[in-house]
Amino acid sequence: MSNVRKNFIYNILFQIISVVIPIILAPFLSRTLGPDGMGTYSFTYSIAYYFMLFTMLGVNNYGSRTIAKVKKNEDKLSKTFFEIHSIQIFLGSVMFLLFLGLLMFCDQQYRNILAVQSIFIISAAFDINWFFYGMEDFKTITIRSLVLKIISCVSIFLLVRNANDIWIYTFIMAITALASQVVLWPFLAKYVKRTRICFSDISKHIKPLVILFVPVVAISLYKIMDKVMIGFMSDINEVGLYEYAEKINSIPLTIITALGTVMLPRVTSVSEDTKKVKNYINESIKFVLFITIPIIFFFIISMSTIIPIYLGPGYDKTIVISILLSITLPIISFANVIRMQYLIPMGKDKIYVWSVVLGALLNLIVNLMLIPVVGSYGACIGTIVAEIAVMLFQTICVWKEISLKDSLHVWLETLAKSFIAYVVAMLVSIFVNTSDLGWCSMQIILYWVIYGLLNIKYINCRLYIPLKNIFFQNALLTKTKK
Repeated sequence: MSNVRKNFIYNILFQIISVVIPIILAPFLSRTLGPDGMGTYSFTYSIAYYFMLFTMLGVNNYGSRTIAKVKKNEDKLSKTFFEIHSIQIFLGSVMFLLFLGLLMFCDQQYRNILAVQSIFIISAAFDINWFFYGMEDFKTITIRSLVLKIISCVSIFLLVRNANDIWIYTFIMAITALASQVVLWPFLAKYVKRTRICFSDISKHIKPLVILFVPVVAISLYKIMDKVMIGFMSDINEVGLYEYAEKINSIPLTIITALGTVMLPRVTSVSEDTKKVKNYINESIKFVLFITIPIIFFFIISMSTIIPIYLGPGYDKTIVISILLSITLPIISFANVIRMQYLIPMGKDKIYVWSVVLGALLNLIVNLMLIPVVGSYGACIGTIVAEIAVMLFQTICVWKEISLKDSLHVWLETLAKSFIAYVVAMLVSIFVNTSDLGWCSMQIILYWVIYGLLNIKYINCRLYIPLKNIFFQNALLTKTKK
């Protein structure tokens, strides 16, 4: 199995673990903590998250890219790691002290929960996932994540009993995040050695880190600030409803995030081969659109039946929010391919920066206009507008360089096939009561079967045959060794 495929599988597992376990917990938490409890957690975490952002600066993308370039030279690798991480430790210390200062002035209602959230800031200071991403060592990260997530999941089921246990839930989530960083450090020894560094060595990283930090902050304005604004401009219950819709939509994005994270160091290492880079990009675009566009129609068919059963009573608004946010799935995925497989590996950071700054400004304007009027629906509209703006800006800027005209055909073809499958599946509702779970399940199965048949050629050539070859080759290899 190729290193890219292996890392992609490991990173899919990592991303799925990060999202699916919270999804498993959601029905339990929705009934024990309720929308207000989850709203409080989401609101306070969103505040702590900004201190974590300033701790990490632009380390995730910059660190991964830089490590990928020097990973074959042990001396440079060690030196680069300690140079970048020393900035991270310094910023983490400053942010932690500032956060403690904030606690003195915050509302008493949220002070205790915010105090527990401060553990997340400590975990950010010791976060070295970026190093292992750059080394393309996804196995270590995946195994660590799996073990700790299972422990945290079991702990939540055992210890969180009612709405008053929100601080216990927060502590479990925060301490798990810290533990997940600490356990990675022993594995670092096989890659790097102690190296003396000076300020002049460190300072050269500051400018590129700051440049890549700008889009991180901008993106957070329409990923995290949404919930902060809903909390201040609407009410905490709305934050909880929005949080669950985001969690549901984050499941398909795990595959896209996994693909982007794996391909960043890979494309960086072959950046001089223009033909290979373009091939990676075009194949990735087909793959992400093949997955994400049909999910919009799947959500339209299923959410009104699934969410009441899944989350319980009181989450009707989450149905509409989930469907609205699903519109952003192919948009985010398309832009993610351009960003992670072209802009960042090729050092075209300015295009990336300006695109997300534009998106953040539009999102902020729409949020300010609509959240006071329609609450969380306004945040959904703001997010859709922002993601479309980011995608269009990036696409226009690189249109001629990587020949994206074929992608327009992919968009239209995939959208048409998804719509045809949706129409056929919805015809079932004329003859049966689709509010029933059984009939809804039949519609869902029918929808995916029709969509699969319409895409049988792509599935066979790009998914089935490669997977068959991987397993067949592995079986032969095992048999030969025996």
